[in-house]
Amino acid sequence: MKARIASIIAAALLFACAAGEARAAGFQIGAIGWYTWWKPSFEKWMLQGFPTTTNLPRLVKDYSFPQSPLFGPVLGIDFNDRVNLTAIFTGGKYRFRASVLTLLPFSANGAAAAHPDVSINKYDLDTALNITLNRFVKIIIGVKYQNYSFTKARLMSISPTWVEYSRDSVSFNALSGGFGFGFTFRLVQNLYLIWSLSARYQHPFIILRNNTYLLISTPVIPMRNRYMPNYNSVAGNSTLSLAYVIEAISTTITAGFRYQYLYTFGRDMQDLHLSTESDHFYGVTLAAVYSYQAPEKEPLPEEKTE
Repeated sequence: MKARIASIIAAALLFACAAGEARAAGFQIGAIGWYTWWKPSFEKWMLQGFPTTTNLPRLVKDYSFPQSPLFGPVLGIDFNDRVNLTAIFTGGKYRFRASVLTLLPFSANGAAAAHPDVSINKYDLDTALNITLNRFVKIIIGVKYQNYSFTKARLMSISPTWVEYSRDSVSFNALSGGFGFGFTFRLVQNLYLIWSLSARYQHPFIILRNNTYLLISTPVIPMRNRYMPNYNSVAGNSTLSLAYVIEAISTTITAGFRYQYLYTFGRDMQDLHLSTESDHFYGVTLAAVYSYQAPEKEPLPEEKTE
């Protein structure tokens, strides 16, 4: 299957290169900012005060997961007038905070408390091969890499002589491939409306490290475990933007809105339970990109026609 996909991409690239007009190489360089809201698939797990699938009574207070800016560079290379390769890297930090009190009917103390207050560093790398079919439509073949990590702390009072403290560290890495279309509409002179729509498949590589300490009377009993859940994800992405070309400085200013949806399914391990959960990632974007096109070479004297 992987060989077949690679063959299709190679064939599309060769066709586009053959159909495109030969011209000097060009490139693009710039920066992008993305002010984003994130409703993560792990939200339910982070607000779980006790590790069980049972819906125990709980109280959530001081929940906060505010929007955050992502920033990064934009790079592009033109192979000809039809084929372009772009790479966009963005990174930023989020903060997840809450206080969760779960009632435990089977416990003498009757409650378990969790106080997640963590920083989440998130990094995305989006690369895309853009094949222009005509002035309105292009094909997008993309590869995306995502990375983030965080730690969740939990304190459970099982009885007057039994207290359990736990720290769960999650490392998330994922590589995905996608396919989509881009549409460009000229509104007025130098002003364009750009819409892109794509779908992708992702297999995340997740490591959950659990460190638990049982305080039973005097001794402290440490327990350490490492889990690797087996999940798969399907995703959709859409961007709607206005682009204004400043010809005097060969720069394009783009402002718009971007939305990403990610649905996770698979085999759950331990208490992470991300199967059938979804990520919603959306926000406003602003980018400035400078374009350079090398001048075409003058034909040799013997190549000139009278």
